Amino acid sequence: MISSASTVDLRQLVREIPDFPKPGILFRDLTPLMRDVDVWQEVIRRLALQCEPLQADLIVGIESRGFIVGMALSMVMGLGFVPIRKPGKLPGPLHRVDYELEYGSDRLEIQTDSFVTITPSASGGGFEKFCQGETDANDASDAIDAETEAACRRSGVVWEEIQVANDALTEGPEVLEIRIFADSEHRHKLGETVFVTINDSSSSPACSGKRVLVIDDLLATGGTAAAAGELVTLAGGQLCGFGFVIELAGLSGRQKLQAGVPAKSLVVYS
Repeated sequence: MISSASTVDLRQLVREIPDFPKPGILFRDLTPLMRDVDVWQEVIRRLALQCEPLQADLIVGIESRGFIVGMALSMVMGLGFVPIRKPGKLPGPLHRVDYELEYGSDRLEIQTDSFVTITPSASGGGFEKFCQGETDANDASDAIDAETEAACRRSGVVWEEIQVANDALTEGPEVLEIRIFADSEHRHKLGETVFVTINDSSSSPACSGKRVLVIDDLLATGGTAAAAGELVTLAGGQLCGFGFVIELAGLSGRQKLQAGVPAKSLVVYS
């Protein structure tokens, strides 16, 4: 079925709506592309072909239409997906970036552990400890060593579950995901997840090196995409590129994106 859409002119299917969302704006509507399964598959196929040379490890989608494009692309490319959201939508510790729009300002957020791959520990037997205020070093010995326990004690926490948070192939310091049962200094909420780094001989984040591709439906003035790129860097990822279905080149959005980072667009309006 894809072959029947392989020669379609995508521009002809983008609907133009004047004075939306406010007077003077010409809105490019992608929904006609999405409602035809063959055409939408062709859109994602073409975008995947353009983005494949960027060698991404993860795809980040910007709320909200970036979720639609980014998730579809992640499935085709076989990559994980990370959301960047507006305030109040994501739980846990967050990185935040405020950015300017042509009509005001806004904020985007990403979880601090977005680029850390969570995998169960291979040690077994030491997980899901309900510590009742103190750690039984014998019971927990299968899951943690003395250095790990000392790091947690310095943080003033008591845990009920520990997992290795960076995968077995990650080079550098080991990162543990710890779910808090109690905190003597009241810095954490019960059930909150914190990350403790052990065997750390450097200041580099353990999740650094993940190549991250930022995806959105449209590049206009570039402020939103640039803020997303900044969040990727704050979370320890390596920004490898941007991808868009539509680019409004006349608004010079590319000039706001991080210098030297490739940006791919399927349909470009001058």
